[in-house]
Amino acid sequence: MTALADVPDLRPGTGPLLCAARREDLAARRRLERAWTRGDLVRLAAGVYLPAPTWTALSPWDRSTASSAALVLARPATVFTGLTAARLRGLPVALELPALDLRATSPGHRGAAPLTSRPFSPALLATGGRLPRPPRRRPRWGLPQAPGTAPEPVEIRLSDGTGLGWGLADAPATLLLVLGAATPFRDAVAPLDVLLATHPEAQSWAQASEEALPTRAARERLERTWSFAAAESESAGESYSRALMHELGFAAPTALQHRHRDATGREVARTDFWWADARVAGEFDGIGKYDLGLHRGDDAARRASIRREKEREVALQLVTRAVAHWTWEDLRAPERLARILTAAGVPRTDRPEPTDVQRHHRRAERR
Repeated sequence: MTALADVPDLRPGTGPLLCAARREDLAARRRLERAWTRGDLVRLAAGVYLPAPTWTALSPWDRSTASSAALVLARPATVFTGLTAARLRGLPVALELPALDLRATSPGHRGAAPLTSRPFSPALLATGGRLPRPPRRRPRWGLPQAPGTAPEPVEIRLSDGTGLGWGLADAPATLLLVLGAATPFRDAVAPLDVLLATHPEAQSWAQASEEALPTRAARERLERTWSFAAAESESAGESYSRALMHELGFAAPTALQHRHRDATGREVARTDFWWADARVAGEFDGIGKYDLGLHRGDDAARRASIRREKEREVALQLVTRAVAHWTWEDLRAPERLARILTAAGVPRTDRPEPTDVQRHHRRAERR
């Protein structure tokens, strides 16, 4: 890791973040520019850096958190919205954020900020330092705001608890409107599931949205997404799975977190998804979902965990017709999830639900 002694033109920011010490000094700025283009430093925002090894060691979700804190250091009035505000508020976001969602300050403002400035040196690119170019999203200008709410301060922390200061984010009631009406469906479901489970008053926020949403299309998007939210979902992966199933045209599960019992009435397993008519169970397999002992160094504990999981699977097969399993890699490639569900016999609806992108193309074709 680059030490402060090695970069005298930087001073401590918050947490591991470093700030330009003499931004008015042209020579100092040139030295930082050379360190950046050489790949020693990663520039997260104007005048805010991280040592390259620190950046590449961060998890994808911590990278977006660090970039959020860096933007606040550079532009304290920044207000986070959408998926960025959801993550800063502790709500789950299924996939890594390719950019930061911001409240636009004018009609010409993109309402988004990259995680880092570009370009990087070839050496840093080889370590995975550069992220793909963020996709185009709906404009962030004119986003809805719940009546009587204002942006609120939120503490910005890395997953290990390291504090990176405070920033401004949409209030929960406003965030519900932005996620439901102005965020891609599959991305919005996970944070809305938890918002529904943790805020009893969220239903009244949604019902009061008609005045806050300016168009019928926005109201329909909110109604569609919010009515899909389910407090029973227990992880971002499960929420994202449900959203993809819906878009792929599969029937909605009869139950979430279904408890399966054998002929004696003994509970043998609980599965994430259950299609009762087809007698098919579905399970999103996250890291260490059932047995944390699988990841310990104790061989005896690991063997016992594997044995319990095998016994569970056998018992589950006796009370179901099929069990479908999938992972994050399958969710990143929806066609793979479709093949897994089809092979297990999960029923389909009459036709797939059009995605947000498909709706956009259809509207463009009509124009």
